[in-house]
Amino acid sequence: MAEKWHDINAPGVWRKPNQDAAKPGTGSGTTQPADATDTADDASQKKDQPLVKLSEGKFVPPAEGAEINKKCPVQVIVEYLDDSAKSMQKVTFSLYANYKDATSNLSHYVDGFEKDGIAQAEMTMYPPPGYQEGDSVDYFFRPSIYAGKRSSTAKTCPCRWRQNP
Repeated sequence: MAEKWHDINAPGVWRKPNQDAAKPGTGSGTTQPADATDTADDASQKKDQPLVKLSEGKFVPPAEGAEINKKCPVQVIVEYLDDSAKSMQKVTFSLYANYKDATSNLSHYVDGFEKDGIAQAEMTMYPPPGYQEGDSVDYFFRPSIYAGKRSSTAKTCPCRWRQNP
């Protein structure tokens, strides 16, 4: 009788090895050493810690003054908390506005690059939805740094600027 035919693309069966089984060279192997579980906890804590600190964000209005639909420079101080983060030099600035008791994401994103501990960019001060000429608008931005799955965001950065009529 011919052998049973098997498709190479068939998923097959795999079983996870038993964690309580004895490992070669570890004696009885029924328990794990205490330091093995501690290192896993330490690694997850290190992974959750931010690599970069963004602080003291501010608008730097030009000498002629900042106006709606005009560019206004922004800056933030970048401090590296880990040497491995020195390559994370691109800072993304997101523009928001408080107008008539509503916060609006103005969908304006600008990239700036860190140089000598300061990241700078120029943002256009777009009007929020429903803006009427002469109304007061409170602008703010949120700087953030992304590198793969790790990110560092300054959410409480004091970076507000009010457009008064």
